[in-house]
Amino acid sequence: MRDSIDIKEIRWANALSDDFKGKLANIAQHKTIAQTEHAALQGLASAGVIYFVRGTAVVTMQTPNLKTINNMVFGQRDWFGDYQPQQNSAVSFKVAVLGSIDIIIFDNNKLRHLMEQELETYSWFYYISSNSRPKWLQSQLLGRENKHIRIIYILLELAVHQVKNEGNIKLSISQQALSEMVGITRQRVNEVLIKLQSQGYLSLGRNCINLLNIKGLSSTLNGVDLGIRDPRTALLGD
Repeated sequence: MRDSIDIKEIRWANALSDDFKGKLANIAQHKTIAQTEHAALQGLASAGVIYFVRGTAVVTMQTPNLKTINNMVFGQRDWFGDYQPQQNSAVSFKVAVLGSIDIIIFDNNKLRHLMEQELETYSWFYYISSNSRPKWLQSQLLGRENKHIRIIYILLELAVHQVKNEGNIKLSISQQALSEMVGITRQRVNEVLIKLQSQGYLSLGRNCINLLNIKGLSSTLNGVDLGIRDPRTALLGD
C-alpha cells in the first residue's frame, strides 16, 4: 500500500476540480491483490469505488432467484463502484481476477463523509456509473443468447485487456473460473472450448486459454446484437 496517490495517475474523464481530486486522493488507498486472496476479492464488491491501475477483473452479479447472472470485465483505467451499503443491495457480487491486480480504493465510509461536504461527489458518481453502464447493459442483452455466444463474448472481453504476443492472446484462467463467470456448468463450458479448439480458434493449457485466431473468433459473433458494447472494436481496430 502506498502512502499517497498522485491524482495525475488517474483517468478522471470528467470535469472535476483539482481541489476535489485532491480530497479524493487523500482518502484513497493503493492495493495489490493476488488471484489467490479470495477474502480480499470478495471484499472488493462492497469496498466502495475502485479504479484499476493494472490487471483484469471480472465482476459477476447474480440476482437472489439465481436465474440472472451478469458479468462485466474491468481492466486498466476502468472504474467500478458500489458506493451504497452492501446490505441495501439485492444483488450478489463476486470478483475474479486474472493474475493479480493493482487498484486504488475509495472507501465507502470515507466517501459518505465526503458526500456531505462536496456536491462534486455526485458528479463523480454519475461518471463512474456511466463508465460501467454499457458493460452491464450488454451483459443483460447477452443473457438471452446461447452458451456458445456467451462464452465467446467473455473470452473476447477478457482479451481486450491482455497483451498480444505475435497475434495470440493468453488468458490465465481455468475452465472452472470461466464457468463461474458466465453461469454455465463446467461441463458445458468445456464442450464449447473443445469445439472452438477443434476449429483452430484457441488452444487449451493448464489453467489457461490461448486465443490463436482473434479475427476468426470475432467473426462467430456476426449477427449478434453488440450495439451497446462490442469488444471486437478494440481488438480488431474496426
